[in-house]
Amino acid sequence: MLKERVKESIPTLAFYIVLGGLAYYIIPRIEILKDFTISISALIVFAILGEVAQIISGKRYAKYLALVFGIQFFVYYLPITLFPKFELSLLSLGVGLALIAPKLPDFLSFPVRGAGIAIVFYSLMELLPPLSEAFKIALLFAIPAYILASLEELKILGGDFFRRNILGFILVGLLLGIYYIEIPGVTEFISFIIKLSSLFLALAISAYIALSLPSKKSKEEVIFGELEHEVEILTSGDELLQKAEELVKEFVFRGDKLGILAYIALNAAKAGIKEDTLKEILRPIVEYERRYSALAPRWWIRKMEKREIERRKKIIEEILRRIDKNVS
Repeated sequence: MLKERVKESIPTLAFYIVLGGLAYYIIPRIEILKDFTISISALIVFAILGEVAQIISGKRYAKYLALVFGIQFFVYYLPITLFPKFELSLLSLGVGLALIAPKLPDFLSFPVRGAGIAIVFYSLMELLPPLSEAFKIALLFAIPAYILASLEELKILGGDFFRRNILGFILVGLLLGIYYIEIPGVTEFISFIIKLSSLFLALAISAYIALSLPSKKSKEEVIFGELEHEVEILTSGDELLQKAEELVKEFVFRGDKLGILAYIALNAAKAGIKEDTLKEILRPIVEYERRYSALAPRWWIRKMEKREIERRKKIIEEILRRIDKNVS
């Protein structure tokens, strides 16, 4: 496996090394680009390190992590004087970590995302002093929320309450933070209205979180549509499912169980299966349920839906097993 990974990475490594050589020898000689020499070189070095880390570990995300740190150093060494370099580079690091988190294994997704969000808020506190209170309170809400969400992902805490509502906690923190900031050039009345509105919105979102309402279907539909191309479903082995392939897909990919319930019930009745037996056959589908909060992050819903699709496929397989048992 290691030899195969080395062979696959040789062209990429060669490209980065050549690019690094060009950056080192040519860019300093170009007047308009010479100030970017260190930034570009740092990015290339981390790209090479990421490729090597991927070869050694066999983990694709090792390359992404290295690239994130490479971008941080790239930003740090940019010839910029308008903003503090350190805080700006931290901001790029936080954004990078937050963006790559969905590509990481499940047990790392929430901790890395949380670290990224925390770094972003801290950086914005330093870069935008007038809004620092808002970002500070958002940070105070985000850190415990992501810690608890990570514990849920690791199965140390039961349920998925914090994972489902993670965006809500951050929004509540930001809205409460708005109450403490002073907006220059705004009359006292307008400032009062803004602060009052932020408090009402924070209260409304808090109530929404407490109720754990499901998200709108339209948000899920997009994700299910994307996943439909990634997950295979086998219906060729059963005549009953061949005739109801679309209904099976509706259940497996979207969780819509009415169509498949009606179809199986009708055909089971035609096959002479008794009512009590039919109830037991259909019980796994009838009892199946899944909900997402509208405040759940899209990337997490996508990960969860991949699991749910596998779960629904197993339900269909169990239904078939029960039907075969009772028909034969």
